[in-house]
Amino acid sequence: MVVTLRYFGYNQDHILKRRGSMKLKINGKSRWLFPLTLVFVYAVIYLPYLTRLGIYWDDWQVVFLNLINNPAEYWNYFMADRPFSIWTYLITVPLFGVTPLPWQLFTLGTKILAAWFFAETLALLWPARRWEGRLAALLLLVFPGFTQTTISIAYSQHFITQALFFASLWLMLKAFEKTPVKIWMVILACVFALLQMLTMEYFAASELIRPVLLFLFFWNRDGQPLKLTMRKTLARWLPFILPLILFAAWRFGYYPRLSVENSPTLLSSVLTNPASTITQFFQFALQDTFSTAFSVWADAFKPASLDFRTIVQVLLSITGTAVVAFWFWKISLDGIENPHENRRFLLQSILIGLLLLILGGLPVWSTNRQALIGLWSDRFTLAPMAGSALLLMAVSAWLTQSRPRLLVLLSFFVAMAMYSHMLTAQKYAENWEIQRNYYWQLKWRAPQLKTNTAVIAPKLPTSYISDYAVGFALNAMYAKEPVTKKAQYWFFIGPRAQGNYFTAYAPGLPVEYTLRDVRYSGTTDEMLGVSFAAGRECLRVLDPFYALAPTRLSEDLGGIERDLLPVSNTSLILPNAGETLLRSDVFGFEPEHDWCYYYEKADLARQLKDWTRIPELAAQAEAKGLRSKTGAEYMPFIEGYAQTGLADQALQTSLTANTLNYGLTPALCAMWRRYEKMEASTGLPAKASEFFDQVNCPQLP
Repeated sequence: MVVTLRYFGYNQDHILKRRGSMKLKINGKSRWLFPLTLVFVYAVIYLPYLTRLGIYWDDWQVVFLNLINNPAEYWNYFMADRPFSIWTYLITVPLFGVTPLPWQLFTLGTKILAAWFFAETLALLWPARRWEGRLAALLLLVFPGFTQTTISIAYSQHFITQALFFASLWLMLKAFEKTPVKIWMVILACVFALLQMLTMEYFAASELIRPVLLFLFFWNRDGQPLKLTMRKTLARWLPFILPLILFAAWRFGYYPRLSVENSPTLLSSVLTNPASTITQFFQFALQDTFSTAFSVWADAFKPASLDFRTIVQVLLSITGTAVVAFWFWKISLDGIENPHENRRFLLQSILIGLLLLILGGLPVWSTNRQALIGLWSDRFTLAPMAGSALLLMAVSAWLTQSRPRLLVLLSFFVAMAMYSHMLTAQKYAENWEIQRNYYWQLKWRAPQLKTNTAVIAPKLPTSYISDYAVGFALNAMYAKEPVTKKAQYWFFIGPRAQGNYFTAYAPGLPVEYTLRDVRYSGTTDEMLGVSFAAGRECLRVLDPFYALAPTRLSEDLGGIERDLLPVSNTSLILPNAGETLLRSDVFGFEPEHDWCYYYEKADLARQLKDWTRIPELAAQAEAKGLRSKTGAEYMPFIEGYAQTGLADQALQTSLTANTLNYGLTPALCAMWRRYEKMEASTGLPAKASEFFDQVNCPQLP
């Protein structure tokens, strides 16, 4: 047999090597299996939701800028804070457009890449502890304190920055791994370092970790005397000081002449009020560091969320963690741990973890902000989260003193973190569905709006979005070419806008709004009032027709609905606009026509006095078995029946509607008082008597 194999170019040694390599693959030792493990973890978390995730918060600003079709406008728009960050969009937007799915895949892939570079950096620092380094990288990937991964377009810049930072660290250590030094790696590492700082300053202070990593790298590898190791560290670190100098010259020298956004106010505050500033700084640092290092992991354990409604997520997170834990257990069987080396490794990893935590928070605390305060502030954990992951792994290893016990302990953290991310992804998926309902219902009700229209509402249509984001979305819905920074449409929240952008809810007043270099200028005559109660009722254009109907929101917001009526100009909705649809690449395909579709179209027909259209819509809804949960949504159908002589249908629909809505009676009674005065031939006066016999109408004032 051996002779035969030798004839074909094989020998016995080669056969043994091949068997050995096959064994390595079976045991999970191949390097490519770890990145696949990271992909598997994210697939378990996000695959059920990928096609249901959409566009959120600052994603919409890129959608709007893409409408302008001029790359130079990106620079002008981001001049207020991070002008160099536009390079990411200049590369990615032409590739992905503004369709949500490619962006979700890209950002998840970028986060996986960052975690892989983090693991490879730790492997160069502690070659004998690759297993623990990979565990830390897995913890980085599922870090539960950052909940905005699905805001994919806006945060793509953040994740690119994170990947560049860890790639730069890996290139730095890899360049000095062997002699001669790989100069091209040093140059590329410096370029990545400068690029990530100019893109976003989140990892600027984290660059100071480099001399510590270099020192431990040479100390662990060469075992040379302390002074010699320090001199070698300094010599190797010198090239990486240049990116820091260039960034500092830009950020603290030239850039303040252009903008005061995100200014590091710490130094000036120390000079004017040293005691309180230093106290506040250390308070922010202590709170954020403790929260990022420990609290976020404990907060992932939320017993209240463990119910039967989320049983699928629980099972997926447990199953996914079990598969990953099995692979880690297989590769942990090899290698003998030296107690002395183990202590040194744990001390060094705790040191690096603490430094990454503190350095990662410095850019945030220097602007008098912190990760614990603010709706979107957990983005400030982006830089410190690697320190949190490494510290959790090291402290857990110190407490367990055993790889199997360490794996069991960290498996709980990984499983709960995965579960937490699944719940977050589900919330974002549900939120996108609410957004889509809002935009599609508005499009059904107002197929086209006059240019320069501002939509005004008592509140935001949903969470995970801002008022200016809805303004950008309206331009994606309605704007005509050419699109410029003078917005053709905008969105206002009434309570926030009144007093800031216009003086009162009254006609004929100027309205001015500026966001960076985007401007909207109009009058209160160019406003369309809209109310939306997600999940309870359809979108309603505020119209005097509904003046006596009960408000749809809380009492305070309901009062604002009534306040907005004088500035809600329904004539801004263009007649004969046709059935144009929204862009499918942004808003997805048109939803199935549910009750809200027929209500919006009936209300539009009522406004346009297209009376024959309303009974047709009612018949189509009836054929599908569609009903409303609120009586006020039957009002345009009642009006349509009345105007087309269908008195019986008008009466029966009115009586049904009156049973659905508390407080709808005054509006229905006002309608039937009008019908009572119509010609007898319509049959309405007779039916009005029946209505008044069955409904106790309030007396007229």
